[in-house]
Amino acid sequence: MECERPRNLKELIATVLSHESVHFVGFGRHLITEHEGHCVSLSEFNRVLEVSNSDLYVTVEPGAPVNEVKEVLRTRNLFLPVHHDGSIGGLLGLNLPSEFSFWFGYPSDLVLEAKTLTGLGEVVRTGAKTPKFSSGYKVYKALAGALGLLGAYLEVTLRVFPRPEVIAYLKVRNGLKALESPVRPWGGIVRNFGELETFVTVGGWREKVDKAEEALNALSSSEERPGLEEAESCNRVVMVSVPRGLEEEYLAKLGRGYAFLGSGALFLCDPDVRALRDKGFIAVITKNCSKGEDCFGFRSPTLRKLSSALDPKGKFITVRPPPW
Repeated sequence: MECERPRNLKELIATVLSHESVHFVGFGRHLITEHEGHCVSLSEFNRVLEVSNSDLYVTVEPGAPVNEVKEVLRTRNLFLPVHHDGSIGGLLGLNLPSEFSFWFGYPSDLVLEAKTLTGLGEVVRTGAKTPKFSSGYKVYKALAGALGLLGAYLEVTLRVFPRPEVIAYLKVRNGLKALESPVRPWGGIVRNFGELETFVTVGGWREKVDKAEEALNALSSSEERPGLEEAESCNRVVMVSVPRGLEEEYLAKLGRGYAFLGSGALFLCDPDVRALRDKGFIAVITKNCSKGEDCFGFRSPTLRKLSSALDPKGKFITVRPPPW
């Protein structure tokens, strides 16, 4: 996929204003469908701008690779509770959960402040670097999960945390019981590729992790993240919303795939999307949605209003039908 790569804000604004329709990508690894319009990569906007150990935040540009940002934070003894093999912009545009999401929330919950670009070529800064800031519209959070359909992040400030001594994955028999236990795990991974397996995520001092392993009567413990290689062979992946904490139960019923414990999200491998929606599930196609297909399966009046305000000319509506 050939994409234009603006080198600075002036070039980016000129590109947006000179094309009828524009869609943004980071590395282009996680596109859910074939977008319409002029492709613009934000890979040149890739700097880590500021790290604060005292106030626990990091400010980055959207093209910065997530793994490189996490490594910078590691050298400062800080921790960003996400998992994504793409860019920061891709992480936020998708707003997908991880094995940390039960405790730390979705990526959007970590956003404190952002500088964003609207469809009119205007730069808007909202939020603040203090988590108690609550004044004004939360545009900085609205763009998270919108797949670039509302605008683009130019800079984003994310909440970070002191790095734990150990992060371990404990294999357990019952994930819901583990979440409800005094151990208070951060979340976990559930896999169903022939066998249902559940791993809860526990972080902290080594002594705490050892006690958690004993308290949960864990079947095994590892500091290596459980792999999801089987999911790569799926032709199509569909995210299904379920009650939080019941991911194991629904994954066992609905078939092959994986889930993040306590997040309320399943990722099913090659399911019957129409059947899921007929049963009342919100089912969003996150991999290999055909052009013109209803990728989202729902409509949001709120997103329609936000699009009208941030992108009145519809420059960023590159997936049709959009989710409004």
